[in-house]
Amino acid sequence: MQGLLLLLLVRADALEKWKSVEEDTADMAEFLVFLAPAAWNSVLYIAHTQNASVSSITKMGKAIEKENITELKNLMKSKNLREALLEHLDKLAKERDPSTPAKNRLFSMDTTEQAANMQKDAIEKAQNRIKTYSASSFVILKEYISALSGLSAKDQNGIWVKYKEVVNQTQRAMKGTESVKRKISALEREFSLHIQQLLTKRETPRQDFLIERARFNLGGFLHSPGIFLQISQAFSENGKRDFLKKTVEGLLQPVFALQSLTKTLPPEQVKAEVLRFLEAASGEISSHVLKEKIEKAYQLRSESISMYTELFPQSKERTLKIDEVQTKNTKRMVEALKKAKPEMFKGFFVINKKVAALYTDLVLKSGVSEKNKREIKKLLQVS
Repeated sequence: MQGLLLLLLVRADALEKWKSVEEDTADMAEFLVFLAPAAWNSVLYIAHTQNASVSSITKMGKAIEKENITELKNLMKSKNLREALLEHLDKLAKERDPSTPAKNRLFSMDTTEQAANMQKDAIEKAQNRIKTYSASSFVILKEYISALSGLSAKDQNGIWVKYKEVVNQTQRAMKGTESVKRKISALEREFSLHIQQLLTKRETPRQDFLIERARFNLGGFLHSPGIFLQISQAFSENGKRDFLKKTVEGLLQPVFALQSLTKTLPPEQVKAEVLRFLEAASGEISSHVLKEKIEKAYQLRSESISMYTELFPQSKERTLKIDEVQTKNTKRMVEALKKAKPEMFKGFFVINKKVAALYTDLVLKSGVSEKNKREIKKLLQVS
């Protein structure tokens, strides 16, 4: 039994080596949803020392995960996700807690407290990682936790098939002559890779990504180019050229600023920062380093819509319609960028002074310059 304990502890440290930076957030989401209440080391130790059947351990695992997901869904509403998760993990580190009856039943099978000690060790490592996460990392972590908490019955079943395989193959390895350490590491890695595939299987097609990237670079997260160009047609006839220039500049300033802030970051961090920026732009979070620039851009956008709709009867209804279209456009942008592979964010910012000048000129020409449109599309790499 002591040999098994030593093997599991040594193997846990070795397993960390294969994880890349890009996989870290998805790996943490996997841990928080499926393994935090009962870490692999604890589950495998109990299954082996208690000679528990694979089906009974898997059944208990399902009950524990269901119990955990209910709590995680509530935590996703927290204003401070970091603190909420750390507190949740504190609770899961305990051998028994009134709020986790399914977990309590599993750990009550072990009278040595070795499983509980391994559980505490796994939780402590996760907490130390969470403490180092940036605010932008929590944007993706929240997305992944939500995705794993809302999987279809088919995808859930696939995960539990893999879970069952880990328990079954580990028990076989314990009775055989093959390397148990290597076998467990391979099984757990396969389990993790299966979940990684679930998180990325609905990835955004490259062409859709390029279109949303172009819209983002032109300030489309607040004012879709199509809407803005339509508004500019009315303004050009009413002596609003200076205001249009000011609005374009205001919309692009946050983009240039974010470009500067992320220029030395790897693609996966650029993705995280872009998604966090979009949360700030949509009002989902109140704190962001570019908050002032975002608010200024939003104010100019609001003024442009107000000035435009006042030219028509039923201005309030027209304003609501514009806001409705913008909300749908922004939601589509967010979904496309969320599902895009991190490597697609290499060179995400295609805005520059030339693009800005061409876009300003296009707006001042009421969007009717086909030459400008062709040049902008070429520079933004969209067909």
